Amino acid sequence: MKKYIEDYLKYDNTSITGLRWIKSPNYKYKVGDEAFTRIGRDGYYMGCFGGRTYQAHRVIMFLQRGEWSSRKKQIDHSDGNRKNNDISNLRFVSPTGNQKNANRKLNDNNTSGFKGLSLWTANGCTYWRASHGKRKKVNKDKQVCIDWLNEVRENDAEYLK
Repeated sequence: MKKYIEDYLKYDNTSITGLRWIKSPNYKYKVGDEAFTRIGRDGYYMGCFGGRTYQAHRVIMFLQRGEWSSRKKQIDHSDGNRKNNDISNLRFVSPTGNQKNANRKLNDNNTSGFKGLSLWTANGCTYWRASHGKRKKVNKDKQVCIDWLNEVRENDAEYLK
């Protein structure tokens, strides 16, 4: 007999993961327990069902919207928080749309507090350097420098956020 995920799980916004068991799949889990409580290396809630591993946000979208994510239709956490599986925070987007949250975050090694703004030292002088666009190795002659700053001004800081 084949097990169907929708017969065992339900969306519940009071659960930390967004999922609860409505039917016990085995002796380890009881009806009403929070489901998919393991956190994967990528920061998403995960769990196993029917011998397969699933991410909680994908199961939630299937249960609520009736379709699974795909390469062309990915699931985005609107606030960028991978652990926030509230249905109002999840949406289907294109792969390009899904990168907007990733690009909005500051890198761990950011020292200025602003995206694209870094300190640069040349000839013994230290400058603020603003950059824009993708990071890739380019010939120095082709490198585009948008602006050189000696101090962070309010309007520049707003643009770089």
